[in-house]
Amino acid sequence: MNEYIMRYVDIDRILGRKSVFLIGPRMCGKTMFAKKEVRNPVLYWNLLSNTLYYRIVRNPALLEETLKAQGLTEGLVVIDEIQRAPQLLYTVHQFIEDTNLVFLMTGSSVRKLKSGGVNLLGGRALEKKLHPLCYPEIKTRKDFTLEHVFATGLLPEMYLHPEDADEALEAYEGLYLESEIQLENELHDLPGFIHFLEKTLFQMDSR
Repeated sequence: MNEYIMRYVDIDRILGRKSVFLIGPRMCGKTMFAKKEVRNPVLYWNLLSNTLYYRIVRNPALLEETLKAQGLTEGLVVIDEIQRAPQLLYTVHQFIEDTNLVFLMTGSSVRKLKSGGVNLLGGRALEKKLHPLCYPEIKTRKDFTLEHVFATGLLPEMYLHPEDADEALEAYEGLYLESEIQLENELHDLPGFIHFLEKTLFQMDSR
């Protein structure tokens, strides 16, 4: 079983009464958090599954049909990576209004949610942030040193597997630059930003 570090995010109390968007960068541990620390959901969908994703593309009413077919009117529904199918927010909105269901929806891109959803449900769900690992989560671990943190960063997968951190960070850098920066239209000079990152990383490595 893969090792897991308990996260410093308490949303169980909130989920007892209100739905939640759990937003955080890629690989910060949203999926593992939902699996390890959230009380038993009555329905769990991971939209990283292309099989499920393509079923939703073919039938946008799939969530509504599933909830009604299973007679679900109360409990917790988890939808992981909701930004892949923001059209599901229309159904989420409907069931928040008409039932006692609460929803935990994880995602890495608020932009995609806002562009394809119902204005983040108009305040019907709170937004919580999940960041990379923080000091209270790792301070008692035997492997916690500043050298370890600087070598691997604080994304859980890389922190827990320092032997693979260099390759993982390189792959993550490319994915992050393309999906989280350039496509957000916040960066106009991508080559210049990449050059800046390379210079920064070189300076860190040379210390």
